[in-house]
Parts: sequence; C-alpha cells; structure tokens
Amino acid sequence: MAGLTKGAFYHYLPSKAYLLRVCTSRALDLTIPPARYIAGLDISATEAITRIFREVVRNVEVFRREVNLFLDEWHRGESPELLPAQRRRDEYEQIIEGIIERGIRAGEFRPIASPRILAFSIFGLATHPRVWWRPNEPMSADELGSCFASIFLDGLRVDRDAAIRNE
Repeated sequence: MAGLTKGAFYHYLPSKAYLLRVCTSRALDLTIPPARYIAGLDISATEAITRIFREVVRNVEVFRREVNLFLDEWHRGESPELLPAQRRRDEYEQIIEGIIERGIRAGEFRPIASPRILAFSIFGLATHPRVWWRPNEPMSADELGSCFASIFLDGLRVDRDAAIRNE
C-alpha cells in the first residue's frame, strides 16, 4: 500500500478499520445525495431504479478501488469505528427500499420478496462487474446499468397485460 511498511502505516493511520471508514465515507458522500435526489423525483419507481443502477455502476467505474475495499473488507469489520459508515450504508439501503416500496404500493412492482432483499439484489448485481468489467468493454457504465436494470425490473414489474387477461 503506497510503499508504506506496516509500522509506518500504523504510525500515520490508527487502524485498518479507520482506513475502511474513510474510504467508505468518501464513497457514501458521493452515493447518498444522488440516491436521495432520484428518490425525490416525480418519476416512476421503474425509472428511479434504472437511474439507481446506472449510478451504482458509474460508482464501480469511478471508485473501483474503494468499492473493492469496501466489499472485500466490510464483512470482517465489527469495529466501533465502522458504526458511522454502517449507519450511512443503512440510510442508502433505506432509500432504495423506499423506492421499491413505492413501486409495490403503486402496483408497478410485484411483492415477490421483501424490499430489503430486493435492495440487496440491486447492490449485488450492480457491484459485481468490479470483478470482470472494464469501462466501455463491452459497454459504458450507463449502458451496463440500464442492462442490469432491465434484467432486474423484468422480474419485478407487474405484467399489466397478464393482469388484464386474468380479470
């Protein structure tokens, strides 16, 4: 890491958990405001989820190192230093859950799982490209986000034609 020995690392930084908190906070500082903005728009839940997917994939593109660190290390940390970041992560999840709940209430989405599980599904699908995707290969972040949104939403949206046929 940046050519520092382990001793030098701990001289300048109090712990690995501190570094994880700083990286996570940076990513959340740039992730939560757009999610709040999208959730507050007067748009369908389908459009909001599509925009969220695009935003998450863009973050994977721009903050690949931070995303990798967060996803590789998050499950290991039960440190009190991580509590502020965990609360902010929970806030982000609640924003996504709120969009999904709005879609279910509006009859736009089927209640096939809890909104929390669906939110986790979005994160898993949208962040996994960190392993295999290189920007613009085979598509841009927006195109990949839209593709994932389409796959996700095709399983979630109410088939209005089928609902009409069944009446």
